[in-house]
Amino acid sequence: MRVWRWLHIISAVVAMAAMIIGVLGPQNMVEVWAGVARVCYIVLIVSAIPTIPHAWRANWPMAIVKIVAAIGLIGMCEVAFVHRLHGASPLQTLWMPLLFGVAVFALGLWLARGKHRGKKSAAK
Repeated sequence: MRVWRWLHIISAVVAMAAMIIGVLGPQNMVEVWAGVARVCYIVLIVSAIPTIPHAWRANWPMAIVKIVAAIGLIGMCEVAFVHRLHGASPLQTLWMPLLFGVAVFALGLWLARGKHRGKKSAAK
């Protein structure tokens, strides 16, 4: 379980870094960084599947909010890449997905610290 959580956290950080670099960097590199972010999206989705039961036991309504918000964040990042490709101001394009990404990240960390940390072995 820890491996999936760490994989999820690391890929989220890499995806946000790719989005920031892609939006703030040179315009001819936007597609490259968008590709890196898209690979991270796949890793994020795959690594989220094993962590859902833990988050669901910790707080199922917030787990639903996290899932919907994460899907929305992927959409916001894609919109930021498209706006940057069409010449929008980098800072104007960056602020919304960045703030939303921090909120989704904080919500995920909060859910990961939940009370139900798995079954403890009674017989040792």
